[in-house]
Amino acid sequence: INVGRSALYYEDYVLSMQYFNQAIAAKPYLYEPYFFRGLAKFYLEDYTGAEVDCSKSINLNPYYVNSYEVRGLSRINLQD
Repeated sequence: INVGRSALYYEDYVLSMQYFNQAIAAKPYLYEPYFFRGLAKFYLEDYTGAEVDCSKSINLNPYYVNSYEVRGLSRINLQD
């Protein structure tokens, strides 16, 4: 997750998604990789994918406010 966050920081969104995919495959019960993958998708203007990932993050941890933010911004961009 930390390597993916580093790639996200350096705006390498595709690479960061690959790292988050690996984290999700290894530990699908964690909410953070879904959130960060959703954030990367948001920056790549894949608003539908970002909404789905953030919704999954919210299902796993409903107390993580950032997931709601990115999901809301995705819905605004989708005009939903």
